[in-house]
Amino acid sequence: MWTLRGRLGELGAEAGEVARAAAVLGDDTPLRDVAALAGTDLRQAGLQARRLAGAAVLARTDPVSFPHPLVRSAIEQTIDPGGLGVLHARAAEILRAAGAPAAQITQHLLLAPPAGDAAVAELLTAEGHHALMTGAAATALHLMRRALAEPPPPPDRPAALLALAEAERAVGEPAQAAAHLTEVIETGPREPALRAMADLFEVLYDIEDQDGARRLDERALDARPYGDSPAELRLRAVLLVRHANGLVTRAPAALADLDVDRLPTDSGEHRRLLLSAAIQLRAAGACTAEQFVTYLRRSVRDLPADRPLTYWEVLAALNSAAFLAAAEAMTDADAVLERLRPDVARLRGVAPDVQAEWTQRTVLNTLRRGRFEEAGARLGEAAEFAARHGLVVYTALAAYARGWIELERGNYAEAGRLVLDGPVEEGIAGALGELLSGRPKEALRLLDLPTDPAAPVGEREIEFESHLVASHAWELLGDRDAALRAADRELAIRRRHGPSFRLALALRRRASFAPARTALELLDEAAEACAGTPRLPVLARVHAARGSAMRRAGQLRAARTELAVALDLADRSGLTRLRERVAGELRASGGRPRRTRVTGVGSLTDGQAAVARLAASGCTNREIAEKFYVTIKTVETHLAAVYRKLEVSGREHLAAALGDDPQISG
Repeated sequence: MWTLRGRLGELGAEAGEVARAAAVLGDDTPLRDVAALAGTDLRQAGLQARRLAGAAVLARTDPVSFPHPLVRSAIEQTIDPGGLGVLHARAAEILRAAGAPAAQITQHLLLAPPAGDAAVAELLTAEGHHALMTGAAATALHLMRRALAEPPPPPDRPAALLALAEAERAVGEPAQAAAHLTEVIETGPREPALRAMADLFEVLYDIEDQDGARRLDERALDARPYGDSPAELRLRAVLLVRHANGLVTRAPAALADLDVDRLPTDSGEHRRLLLSAAIQLRAAGACTAEQFVTYLRRSVRDLPADRPLTYWEVLAALNSAAFLAAAEAMTDADAVLERLRPDVARLRGVAPDVQAEWTQRTVLNTLRRGRFEEAGARLGEAAEFAARHGLVVYTALAAYARGWIELERGNYAEAGRLVLDGPVEEGIAGALGELLSGRPKEALRLLDLPTDPAAPVGEREIEFESHLVASHAWELLGDRDAALRAADRELAIRRRHGPSFRLALALRRRASFAPARTALELLDEAAEACAGTPRLPVLARVHAARGSAMRRAGQLRAARTELAVALDLADRSGLTRLRERVAGELRASGGRPRRTRVTGVGSLTDGQAAVARLAASGCTNREIAEKFYVTIKTVETHLAAVYRKLEVSGREHLAAALGDDPQISG
């Protein structure tokens, strides 16, 4: 640098000004802009540029460029920091006057000192929005923070804070986002404040701040968000669900004063309000299970296909997919998730919460079908993504999903440990973890269920299998009468609210308290209730219980048939403990259990089969990952399992190993 500084000194002050102006503006800048920044005319700038080129400081004179980035950097270092910022500010003015692209101008504004220029703040904010929409969240964050430092005029500050909070959520800084949203709530006019409340509820959910959400409830209710603006629709939808779940206790009648059948689906906000209103109706006992599913389907019907979906359209559809799956409309739920794939992938850079939610819903649906190995392959990726973006609730949900897998396999102690690492503020999750860990009293305390059999049914009792957990807890405590009462309430809830698979589980539990003939009648009803479910673990348990009841009733031939079905289902799902129990029952009824399928084409999960088919056809791991919107690591995990199960050493042997099996080639 000292050599370069000396060379510039020999060329004189005017040459030095032109060199510094060129260094600030960068390569491929027209000479007229360099002249303007150097404060000289075009003829003089051309003369000095030629002298600089002769001294090997410049490689080209119009447009100017340097022989190497290090030369440009060294010249910039000859400018004192204060002077460098002033030059960048002047460069931005020159480029704006010349009609340069906004992105080029903002590069200089980011390095210029704040000057209270409203036009500068507006330009930076606009470019920040553009960066967010294109998924460049880190760039957006830098631009938004610089816009606030300018600062914008007071009336524009709330909008800038909202945009900044959006960028902070996207890069995994939820605490900062919460602080900026709180400032808008406390200082902004009505519409920005309402939007900030709705956004803050989402942030508080992501970071599992239940106390913060409860404090926000009062303020949100006082705002009376009952109009039709997007902000009011968003906030009302949140409050309705919180009210349905018993989290908002003093909600006025006006909150739920909606004609759900006439609610439009013109926007994501409208669709989410429709879903929330349906949840509230169900909680109030004013909506049958069939009506609820009808509302769910309407909330995702006719999603726009001629344009990308908005964030709120995607979020509303994801929420609806969750309830569709829980209501046994699994085919609908899977179709919604598949429809959302490209939009979730597009939004993941700016709205990582939708990616985390989509992955969670996909994993849970995979688990519900009993495809544990496939679900497990995605859980590590899901937890890593959630942790990277500060989405605490999704990190916890990944632990809960792992616990679910261990529970289904019969590893109760490990299941309890993992479930307690999950979202335990939900009474059912914490209670299940405590029950599996051998602490039934603590489980009952967390459930906090009504003791009066005539008490009205709450939303949480409908959404979760609380009384099923309570029944097992009372039984562990030796109180069989209390266990029976809990089983009766669970069965009554499921007969009214469904869904069918939960009715089957409630019938199975109630049958465990009944004499042989009555138990078999209840289990016959359970088998009929879950006959069409895709939930293989539920089918396996119901068939296993029914087969055992048949054996005890002396119906040995029918028992063997039923237990063989249960054994096959347990094999396919990897329900290790259940398989051992069913195998014992089958031997006791005079049958011979076959060996478990652990290798061969038949042992592949659906996900492994799909990956194997593409790999055998010649697709690379990257191509497979792009097709399924997963990481290359997930593809590698699937392929490792495929190679092990098919007993081959690599993808070149896949085609022969797969053969013409319809599961693979169809």
